[in-house]
Amino acid sequence: MIAVFGNAHARRERKSMRAVLQTESTPLKPAAAGVAARTCSDPVFAVLFVVHLLGVGAIAAVDLPRLGSVKLPPPTRSSTTSTDVEADDAWALAAAGLVPGLLVGALATALSLWLMLRDAGAMFRAAFVASLVLLGVNAIALFASGAIGDVFGGIALVFVLLIHVWFYCVVQRHLPFALASLETAAAFVRRHPSSMALGFASLVPLLLHAALVAPLLYVSAVDLSAAVEAYGDGGGGGAAAARQRAGALQAKLAFLAFSLFWVWQLVASLVHVSVAGAFAAWYFQGSRAVTPVRASVGRACTSSFGSVAFGSLLTAIIRFLRFAFSADRRDAWDNCCVLLILECLEALLRFFNKYAFCYVAIYGYPFCKAGREVVRLFEEKGLQTLINDDLVLIALLFPLFAAFGLGALCGGVAGWAVMSLEAGLACAFISGLIAAFVADLTVVRTIDSCAATLFVCFAENPQALSISAPDSFSLLSSAWSARFERLPVASVGVPF
Repeated sequence: MIAVFGNAHARRERKSMRAVLQTESTPLKPAAAGVAARTCSDPVFAVLFVVHLLGVGAIAAVDLPRLGSVKLPPPTRSSTTSTDVEADDAWALAAAGLVPGLLVGALATALSLWLMLRDAGAMFRAAFVASLVLLGVNAIALFASGAIGDVFGGIALVFVLLIHVWFYCVVQRHLPFALASLETAAAFVRRHPSSMALGFASLVPLLLHAALVAPLLYVSAVDLSAAVEAYGDGGGGGAAAARQRAGALQAKLAFLAFSLFWVWQLVASLVHVSVAGAFAAWYFQGSRAVTPVRASVGRACTSSFGSVAFGSLLTAIIRFLRFAFSADRRDAWDNCCVLLILECLEALLRFFNKYAFCYVAIYGYPFCKAGREVVRLFEEKGLQTLINDDLVLIALLFPLFAAFGLGALCGGVAGWAVMSLEAGLACAFISGLIAAFVADLTVVRTIDSCAATLFVCFAENPQALSISAPDSFSLLSSAWSARFERLPVASVGVPF
């Protein structure tokens, strides 16, 4: 009898809580919910990006008609020889050897995704063990060579291996929540598989932009070479004009190279914001979010485009500076120090931008306000954010290992069978890289974006998930309570 009354009381409490949450989950006015209105944020940077594209178009309008008349470098041999024919045949055979590797790499990507959707914990353990085995094998290989430099490299790898083991022992208590995050992200992907297609879709603008900029870079490089040669041969006013022309061409080359970095980073950020927005809609709305991916892509490309362009611009600037200092060989020591600083800044900014873009996708915040919210999140959750992010990335190493390993194995065997051992090694490397790139576009980036967005949403309003996905809420709440003893309290309104 007591149990019956207790169950009835529990059902009444759950019903009351559900009614409250359903009221909270309805779309609220931005002023009442404390959520920024879905207006165009950071429009200046959106305009700046469009102006930069117009600049690229203006350069293309001038240089592309000249592409056919640009003087090509002289050939190394005056006529076609049998060696050329043999080289062409070798490339054809090598390409034939790549096909099985790429196909198996695609199958490995699908298999890793299937395993991720079924058992994220097994994926984490497999990735951790694979990383330890890889470090151990490389260390043994370096020790076996006997060279002094290789021995020191082996000692360094053993040290890194020990750090991996120590890290696993320290963060083991944080592991249940990270695995629960992966399971929840997998639940979203199972319900909305179109989210993984965004990675493939992002290749279209990237390839179109690269196909436009590559010939422009070539024409500008040929013109710069001619200007430098004229500067060296001429004198007086001719030399001054050649120097000015060389400076203008260097500026044009820098602008085109920077365009590649900015467009690449912006497209990747748009994919992240789109996936994050779709996951947030599923988090707060559940089955009521009919087409969350399509709606999120629309918001990312319209109202949030300026914020995405702003954050991408910061990362593109640092990457461009890294590229410029890497190409400059005049002072290797100073460049090495600058490159190290830029590498650290890029890593910090990439981590910061990932969570800032989550706030942009969820609430429509401008980039600066999203950055302040990220700082607040870090202040409240401390190292939990960083540790959870690292554990998720470790688990996501398995799809990369699987795709690269199987793709390289099959590509190498096919290339060896068709041609030679050297061709097999080349096919193995290329097949592995392409397969890993495909796995990164589809599985890794999608799951990583979902896991980061989940951490933000759960920290802001954990109770909303109890209606949209009760099973995921139970899994996450138990893992969170085991680590922090109590759930966080909702701090903002529901944005969807």
